[in-house]
Amino acid sequence: MLLYIDEYQLLQYDKELSVFNMEWKNASSRLHFKNIAKRFMSASVAINEYKPKLIFVNFEQLVYKRILGNESLFYREIHSVMKNAGVEKFAYIKSKDKITEILFDQLIFNSELNKVKVKSFKTEEEAKEWLLSDSKIKELQEKFAISA
Repeated sequence: MLLYIDEYQLLQYDKELSVFNMEWKNASSRLHFKNIAKRFMSASVAINEYKPKLIFVNFEQLVYKRILGNESLFYREIHSVMKNAGVEKFAYIKSKDKITEILFDQLIFNSELNKVKVKSFKTEEEAKEWLLSDSKIKELQEKFAISA
């Protein structure tokens, strides 16, 4: 289900697969850091509401122009929401912008997401395959389970 779309960002939720998807578009490079923070907070509201088990974020087009600001504050808030929502896996594609890539890598790996499996990927297909791998195994186990 489409939750939000504009020239900067796309937010979707797939109820059947319990996957929340956030994609930053090319125009997001024009956003002021405060607007990026607001968009992350909107995503955290959606995560809190839908409580997905899996999250995919495509940071590839995102360019974050401010360093050493309050990034950790809004990212800590999102991490808290993700933990409380019961997120199990978080897959992402890194930004093409090296400064943004380093900043978000630090924020992700210095987070409190210790119970969440986190991994970066080069393509969306690889990320989604990894996200869904455990659910496919569980589905097969249930399908072929022999009752006593």
